[in-house]
Formats: sequence, structure tokens, C-alpha cells
Amino acid sequence: MLTLPFVNKSFIHGADKVLMIEEFLVKHKKIYEGQLIGDLSHINHRAENLNGIRIEQIEHQSDNEYCMSYTYDWFVYNLCVDMDEQDDENGFACVTIGKNGEIELEIPEFEERSTYNEF
Repeated sequence: MLTLPFVNKSFIHGADKVLMIEEFLVKHKKIYEGQLIGDLSHINHRAENLNGIRIEQIEHQSDNEYCMSYTYDWFVYNLCVDMDEQDDENGFACVTIGKNGEIELEIPEFEERSTYNEF
């Protein structure tokens, strides 16, 4: 869990507030995007992300809970002509607005790759 200081104690929740939350999260994404992407070892131990995340959508779930969907790209340079890999990954994070106006992001746990993934 990561907490960001949204500092809007009088915040009234609802679908009409999604744009305000999205603007805040876009403005401050350098603080948390690395944690949402992880070290990419779940893709490949040489995978890299150069562009951070793109917030695709934020939806109001209920009360003070929202869901953020995001995308990030990755690239693996495999040292051979035409053997490089690249793709996009999609992720989701629960966003909760706390009683004191803070934003809490649920950070995903990534599974490590096994040799099974290599075949």
C-alpha cells in the first residue's frame, strides 16, 4: 500500500469526481509508477520500461473506492538481429480515499518467472 497526500478532507465521493482524482494521479505518477510496474523480472530479467505508465481509466466502485486501469510498455534487447521483444502490459490498482483526504494505492505483487515460462 502506498499513501499519497491528496489533502482534500472535504472530498465527496462519486463518479463525478473521477476526473479530479485522475488529474492528481497523472500529476504525481513519477512517485508511484515504478512500484506499479515492478522490476519487470516477471517478464524477463532484462526487460526495461522507458515510458512509465499510461492511466487508461479510473472508475468509481463504491463509497471511497476507485479502480485505476493502466498500461505500460516493456522492451527486451536480446543481442541478436530480429530477436528483440516488446509488448504492453495492463494493470489494475485499487485506489482508496482515506478519511484524512489521502490517496491509498494498492501495489500489485508480481510473481517471479520460473523455467516453465521459458518454454
